[in-house]
Amino acid sequence: MAAGHLYVRFGGAFPGPLHVWDLASGTWIDTVDPAHGLDVSPPDEEGRVYFVKAGELVRYDPRTKTTTPTGVPVTGRVANTRGIGWAELGLPDYPGRSLVGLLWRGMMFRYNPQTGAKSFVQSGIRGEPIDVTALSQGPDGRMYAGGFLNGGFAAMNAETGKAEEFHTFSQSEDMVSHDGRLYVGAYPDARVYSYDPKLPWNSTEYSPSPQPGPVPNPARLFDLAADKQIRPRAMVSAGRYLAVGTMPDLGHLGGVLAIWDPVEGRLRHSQRNVVTDQSIVSLAYRDGVVYGGTSIYSGQSATPPTQKEARLFAWSVAENRMLWEISPAPGKPAVPALAFDSLGRLWGIAGGEVFAVNTHLRKVVKRVALSDSKSSSGQLAFNPRDRRLYGAHAGRSVFSLDPLTGRHAVLKEGPVHQLAVHGSGDVYFAEGPKLFRYHQGR
Repeated sequence: MAAGHLYVRFGGAFPGPLHVWDLASGTWIDTVDPAHGLDVSPPDEEGRVYFVKAGELVRYDPRTKTTTPTGVPVTGRVANTRGIGWAELGLPDYPGRSLVGLLWRGMMFRYNPQTGAKSFVQSGIRGEPIDVTALSQGPDGRMYAGGFLNGGFAAMNAETGKAEEFHTFSQSEDMVSHDGRLYVGAYPDARVYSYDPKLPWNSTEYSPSPQPGPVPNPARLFDLAADKQIRPRAMVSAGRYLAVGTMPDLGHLGGVLAIWDPVEGRLRHSQRNVVTDQSIVSLAYRDGVVYGGTSIYSGQSATPPTQKEARLFAWSVAENRMLWEISPAPGKPAVPALAFDSLGRLWGIAGGEVFAVNTHLRKVVKRVALSDSKSSSGQLAFNPRDRRLYGAHAGRSVFSLDPLTGRHAVLKEGPVHQLAVHGSGDVYFAEGPKLFRYHQGR
């Protein structure tokens, strides 16, 4: 509410109409579209307010229903202010009162209506630790991690154990290296990005500069929002292609299997409901076939499932068709991770069970019980250095398993949900925001 007017905007984090209500007449007098942010500024001496419109800070006069640009760019995927108001800065170019605002990524802007002076400064607010949601070795040998909700993108030197980069970025659902690039699946809208570690970081969506920079890196390749998808939960390097499996948005069931051609820069194939009403939450690849593990749940848990148990399927990349599907873990809601061992058997984890599938016979040939859990979470990776499987069990522990004998051991108790094996043989896993490395002392 400001100077006799009520400003109302409702919807998501992205631009939408801002409605203006006149308190005296009790009527809606104007709609400004598109507008960003959670609030407008307090009014100036003439009853005018400031907010972000179409990527720029503007001044709005409710008497004339006009907006005036300020020349202050507020760009990026989320151009929302997280607070906006007036302050006396005591700086030469900022006499009297200046407008100041905080952007969601921690940057502050300031603007003086008298002189037109404008600038951006990094706030001194210390960020909170963010839970790790994705782990992968990059094409440069470093370990990469992505974070939950507020996101983040970090690179760690696998030899020294020191973090070398950190950038503001989207929530990451999965990461995978493919042909010299690191591919990142981002929430929401099931977006997929390509990052080249040899080039400078330049996210035009999440860490935009007021000045034009080099080409976007990570570059946004595609999204599956039109298919009502929200999480690109599984990604795998599939020969020439990149395969992506997704989970749908609220109110929908049925994920998408997408095949991206990096050479031609296009989606070669995209199909929803490969398995009826089930999301695709894990992928593996071998000899021209993509293998997928499913979940009966959607990307938002409020949507009730229609299926009783998860499936495992085989998809021919060359023919773009389903080869077969089975129920490898009766009664289990998800197969959240898949990995091939040195003998060519496909291993999966489902709740408290690890199982091996002979893909030629299309049947489970070995089962190893870890617990009676029916959890839909879990991680599994094969370590070619010692030919063992390493996994995260239902958010309870990290384990190793000999695929020949089925013997297994708990390496660490704890709420672990993310795990990856580095080419060195070291195993990385995360407990919330903490990253651990299991080193066997070779």
